[in-house]
Amino acid sequence: MGDLKSNNGGCAVAVSDQIDLERGDARLYERGLTVAHSSDGEGLPDVGQSVGLGDGRMLYVGERPGRPGWCICIYGQSEAIDIAEGLPAWPSDTATDLITVVAAAINK
Repeated sequence: MGDLKSNNGGCAVAVSDQIDLERGDARLYERGLTVAHSSDGEGLPDVGQSVGLGDGRMLYVGERPGRPGWCICIYGQSEAIDIAEGLPAWPSDTATDLITVVAAAINK
């Protein structure tokens, strides 16, 4: 499966396969799978990015509802663990670089 892109409606689309996924779909947590979170549905990662860690978890970098600034957290299917919060918004390429490095490391 290709990378995923999600919009603010909580759906994600596999870029190469064009598969719609609902929020909480287990495929969002697949080890090494990257997701671009977009506010406008165009797939540009202006809200954040994530990479699946496996075992029902993902590393997420971006906006989090009800929190100021950007955060780095691990989302589980029923909980979230904050790593850092209140960060200034990053350029999308910086978040992409971080997620790409993590995805490459866990896919070795």
